[in-house]
Amino acid sequence: GPSLTPLARSGDVNLSQLVINDLRINIKKILLDESLPPDNMSARSATEIVERMKELSQNLGSAFGRLISEAVLPIVSRTLSVMDDKGLISLPLKINGLEVSVQPTSPLAVAASNEEVQTAMQFIQIAGQLGPSGQMAVNIDRAADYIADKLGVPTELRTTPQEREAMAQQMMQAAQMQQQMQQPQGQPQGQPEQEMTNEQ
Repeated sequence: GPSLTPLARSGDVNLSQLVINDLRINIKKILLDESLPPDNMSARSATEIVERMKELSQNLGSAFGRLISEAVLPIVSRTLSVMDDKGLISLPLKINGLEVSVQPTSPLAVAASNEEVQTAMQFIQIAGQLGPSGQMAVNIDRAADYIADKLGVPTELRTTPQEREAMAQQMMQAAQMQQQMQQPQGQPQGQPEQEMTNEQ
C-alpha cells in the first residue's frame, strides 16, 4: 500500500452526496413516487405519515381528477351514444325503472368522496354543539342517505323512507304502551290525580 495516506477530516462535508440526494428527491416528486420511508430509517410520527399521505392524494387528485373528468367520462358518454345509435342499447339506461348514471369508482374518486363525508360529519358535529337551533339545521335522514351514497353503501343494506316511517310509528306505539303500563292502577288514562279532601 501507499506509504502516506491522508487522514479523514472531521469537518468534511460531502457536497456531492447532498446534491445527489436532492436530485433523487426531485425526481421522485416529479414521478409521483412519494412513498412512505423505509423501515430501516428513523421512526416517523403518525401525524407526519397522515400529512404525507394527504399531500400525496392532493397531488395525485389534481392530475388524475382532471383526467377522469376530461377524458374518462366523455369517452364513456360517447361510447354509450354510439351504442345507442347502433341499436345495441337504449338511452337513458334504466334498471328496474331507475335511470342509471355513470360515476367513477376509482380510488381517487373514493378519496374525494371520503373528504366530502368528513366535511359533512364535521358540519353535523358543529351543528350538534350549537344546541336545539343547530340540530334543527340538519336533516338526519337526508344526511344519512348522502353519506351512504358517498361511501358507496348498497341500497340493499339501507332502509327506505317508508320503512323508516313504519319503524318510527312502531317506536311511538311501544313508548305509549310502556307509559300506560307505568301508570298507577285504578287511575283513568289521561286524567290527573284528584286531590283528596277531608270531609268534616
